[in-house]
Amino acid sequence: MSEIIESAPENQGTSVSRFLANRGAIVVKETRPVGRLKGEHGDVVSAETMILNVVKGTKKDTSYGVRLERSDSGGDFDSAVFIDYDELDELIGAIDFISTTATQLQNQARDYTEVTYSTKDSAKVGFYHSKEGQLAFLMLSDHRGNTFLPVHRLAILKQIFQDAKSHLTASGATDD
Repeated sequence: MSEIIESAPENQGTSVSRFLANRGAIVVKETRPVGRLKGEHGDVVSAETMILNVVKGTKKDTSYGVRLERSDSGGDFDSAVFIDYDELDELIGAIDFISTTATQLQNQARDYTEVTYSTKDSAKVGFYHSKEGQLAFLMLSDHRGNTFLPVHRLAILKQIFQDAKSHLTASGATDD
């Protein structure tokens, strides 16, 4: 790990958030919108790629990731999280697993069941199943609102992450 990253607090959230916390360094931030997901109650989750270059003295370091931001039904900011580039494959796989599990449980009458995946920055994606039906959810914060959507719309979220990964890969991100 480079000197720049080591100067930030260890094991606290994502590499992207640690890069943004660097003091006494030049931070160059490049962003690109990659998609939006509308919730059942008028809220919206927007995604943008982030490429961060931190220059400190003669050292330069780069971090790649995705920023998710939730706005409530009135369009006001609610919460945001970062997802590191190296989390994207696992997150995409988790969305596949969640969608497949929801399909398998769809016609079963069973007790309340919840399937959840959590990221490094504590964002959660999943679904719940009960006798009344199923609903997928995206939580960017334990203390703010949640975005609820029909399970089949998890495919949109998956596509957003796939598009983000493609852009970041084309911009130089690697799976080391």
